[in-house]
Amino acid sequence: MSDIIKAIPCPRCKQLFSEDQDYCPNCGYRIVTESVWQKYLIKQDIFLSLIIYSNLVIFIVSVLWTFFSGSRVSTDFFGFPVPSIKILEKLGALYTDAIFKGELYRLINYLFLHGNLLHILLNMFWIYILRTQLKEFPAKIIFLIYFVGGMSGGVAAFLLERNAIIVGASGAVFGLLGAILAYARKRKDIVGFLLWKQFSFLALVIILFGFLLPNVSNAGHLGGIAGGFLFTWFVVLGNLSLKNTIFRILTFLFYAAIGWGVLAIFL
Repeated sequence: MSDIIKAIPCPRCKQLFSEDQDYCPNCGYRIVTESVWQKYLIKQDIFLSLIIYSNLVIFIVSVLWTFFSGSRVSTDFFGFPVPSIKILEKLGALYTDAIFKGELYRLINYLFLHGNLLHILLNMFWIYILRTQLKEFPAKIIFLIYFVGGMSGGVAAFLLERNAIIVGASGAVFGLLGAILAYARKRKDIVGFLLWKQFSFLALVIILFGFLLPNVSNAGHLGGIAGGFLFTWFVVLGNLSLKNTIFRILTFLFYAAIGWGVLAIFL
């Protein structure tokens, strides 16, 4: 009777060897077993995983907090419960008076808050799509573009939409869109031309629809796309000698704002 041996090709030398072995007997290449965390990475992308999972977790927390706080629980079009405005304010929703009081952490916190299920699903969908167009950019650069776009969108929103309470990752989404446009313009080939044609039209359509739909922060969208474009053009793709220093400063400010925002929620 013949035995069946399951074999896999070696990533290095392409020779087949038994999948039960930890290393290739031909070249010695060792197969590294994935950790539990790596198995749940979205296409092995740390940026997508952290952003999407953190947004989903915080949305669930905001809904549960609303439910257990005794507040009246409203539902969206699909009958799914939505977080109350009071809870969103507590978690760091963006509004003008709070910023003028010095609560600058809200320029980060509001990016993780969403008003309903459709809101968060649409934003996560666009983050996933836009990230795939910036494959050449490492995760740390994408993080910076994301938060620069989100903060610039937040600044535009609280300055121009003073009576609104603003939540959602849309500003950061438009920051990624602005980064794609900057990347497309920097490229002097057919790929850049096609990227520019496709995504400039997409940006125009989304912005126009924003002015037709209620409860949309158009200032946040415009501020986000401007921030993402300028940051990518002058810093990420530019030849600035201070590039690494700028990255370090922005990274420090981001972590400081996150820490401040978390403390503000519980104090």
